[in-house]
Amino acid sequence: NDSFAERSEAVRSKVVEKEMHLSNTEFVDEALGPLFSCAFIATNVRHVLSGDLELGTFLATMKAIQAICKECSSGSNKLRALVASFSPLRSVTKVLNARTDVQLWNQVTRARRGGSRGEP
Repeated sequence: NDSFAERSEAVRSKVVEKEMHLSNTEFVDEALGPLFSCAFIATNVRHVLSGDLELGTFLATMKAIQAICKECSSGSNKLRALVASFSPLRSVTKVLNARTDVQLWNQVTRARRGGSRGEP
């Protein structure tokens, strides 16, 4: 029972670590957009208020920042999905590249055919 408890705890901790990493990564992806927007506002609002930067340019740049962040987040999710497929793909590749016993069974079949014809 102790060894089972140790093994199950090791498996549980690995699963928790993986889920925690995924959760943190998704949080960072989602937080980058608002963070960049806040940084842009903080650094450029005085230019808008003083008239050095037109309001339309400011708002268009904000929209562009949001669109870029959304696309980066989407790309990051797609990349994570792609990377998650590597392990199953690696397993399938190992199975497909494994040695087969086709030659052995060809010899067995030939020997059976030869034996049924009365050949030695």
